[in-house]
Amino acid sequence: MYRNFLSQSMSVIQWVKKSKIMKDSMLVGVIGGTIGASAMEFSNFLLIGNSRSRVSYGRFAASMVVNKYRSTQIKNLLFGEIFHHIVGASIGTVTISLLKKTGKDFTIFKSIAMGLAAWGFLYNLGHKLNLFGNKSHSTTSHYLALTQHILFGLTTATVIKYFASPTIFQQLSMTKAQNVSLNKNTSPVYSIATVSLTNDPAQVLQ
Repeated sequence: MYRNFLSQSMSVIQWVKKSKIMKDSMLVGVIGGTIGASAMEFSNFLLIGNSRSRVSYGRFAASMVVNKYRSTQIKNLLFGEIFHHIVGASIGTVTISLLKKTGKDFTIFKSIAMGLAAWGFLYNLGHKLNLFGNKSHSTTSHYLALTQHILFGLTTATVIKYFASPTIFQQLSMTKAQNVSLNKNTSPVYSIATVSLTNDPAQVLQ
C-alpha cells in the first residue's frame, strides 16, 4: 500500500516537473512559495500541539483585519491562512527572480537570506508597528519564528530549484556574465602580445 502510494506520488512529481507549467518562472515561484508557507505552517502546527508556540500564522494574518478574539473563528482563520499563503507565494516569485539574476549556486545561503529577510520585515516589523492583534511575547516564540522562516526560505528555494525547467535559468547570471565580459576584455591583450612577440626582429633573426 505504501509502496503504491510512493510510486504514484513520484510519478505525479515527475509529471509536474516535465509539464509546461514548470517553464513559467512566475508560476514556479508561486508554487515554491506556497509549498514553503505550508511547510512553515505545518511545523508551527506541530509546535502548537506541544504548547511551544501559541499562535498560528493564520491567526497572525487574520488578526490584521479582524479582532484578535475573532481570529479563532473558522472563517477568519481560513482567511488568515489564505492571506499567509499569498504572502508566501509572493516571496516565492522574488526568490526565483533572485536565483535567475545570481544563479543557482549557493542556493542554501540565498534561501536562508530570503527567510531572514521575511522574518525581519514581516514578523518583527509587524510586531513593532502593531499590525498584529495577536502577538508573541516569549523569547522562545521569537526563536521559533526565526527557525520557521529559515525553513520557509529553504523549502521555497529547494522546490524552485528541483521543479523549475532548465530553460528558466538559461540566461547568464550576474556572476557568469561578469566572467564572460572579463574574458572578452582580456583576450585582445593576449593576442596583441602574441603578435608583438612574433614580429620582434631579434626573434626572427634567431
